[in-house]
Amino acid sequence: MTKYPISPQNDYNCSATIGPNYGQRGITYWAQNIGYYFSLAPNGGSNNISFTCDVPKCYQAPDVCNILYTFRIGGNSSKDDVGPLNIYLNGHLMGPHYHSRIQGHDVTEAIDLVPVNCAQGYCWFNDMGQNTLTFLNQDTQTTINIADFEISRSYGMCSVPYEDMGCCVSGNPCGKSPACNPGFTPGSGGSFDRNRNMLPCNRELTGGRSATYFSYSNGDNISPRSSVDFYFYANATASDYQMKDQCLFNFNRIAINQASSGNDVQFNILINGTYATTYYHSKVLNHDIWPTINLINYSSYNDKGSNTITLYNNDTTVHVYTDPGGQNIYRYYYTQPLS
Repeated sequence: MTKYPISPQNDYNCSATIGPNYGQRGITYWAQNIGYYFSLAPNGGSNNISFTCDVPKCYQAPDVCNILYTFRIGGNSSKDDVGPLNIYLNGHLMGPHYHSRIQGHDVTEAIDLVPVNCAQGYCWFNDMGQNTLTFLNQDTQTTINIADFEISRSYGMCSVPYEDMGCCVSGNPCGKSPACNPGFTPGSGGSFDRNRNMLPCNRELTGGRSATYFSYSNGDNISPRSSVDFYFYANATASDYQMKDQCLFNFNRIAINQASSGNDVQFNILINGTYATTYYHSKVLNHDIWPTINLINYSSYNDKGSNTITLYNNDTTVHVYTDPGGQNIYRYYYTQPLS
């Protein structure tokens, strides 16, 4: 069964060769590809990470901010699973997270901070200033290790033609909604800001990155020993594309239909028919996971054409549910810088 998260596809190209509506997204990375790692002792071990969002000339609005990490444990657990790992954004709990009881049966997760609680009419994420993430281990027995932690953020910007028209100044002379912000110098007081890489799309400080988003809006019930496929096409305009940078396939929430009699529930991810990795869901019902995979880490991924991502349920009795809200792909790539 093949799904098509290609519609709608939104491509925001920051290149001198694309017009008239090029630009419209800036990107910020914190700790990209540096392997940031920390451990949390049982019974309340914690770690705070603070980071400051930049607000460049022509900034408009928040868009996406993914935190990405691999959830590991320090040894096998005698309990059914390990957790909860509680993650807080600016003091607000974003939800408990759980790990298989088996060491090495890990999962790489992603959380988009921007929509957290926005459905209730307010948001906890500050896209124009500093944020603090708190990781708290509330398991009573087992050390939790967070590996390869990083943050990738994209934000809305007025397109480059509007910058050329003089719109990115105080007073909103062009009547844009949201306004084209004149920008301001970001703070750097966050503990993670030394690892910040700011890549806006404007003539003042061109970042040389572009963004493409895909989404698929339905969930699936994957029977034991069955799979579901997701198809998308990674566009690459020959005149401006340079190389891949990041491509997160966020499965969002993965759930199961019943508790497992085994140690956990395993599922494989394949990229274009080639095995990529195995992730593990706790054996406990409702102790769900939020898996992601950075596709550019695998040679089977094609950043200049068609891709099929397969989710295969290895379990013999338990059904795997994909998120009814759908899946998201966040792709960033290098392009010819603006002149």
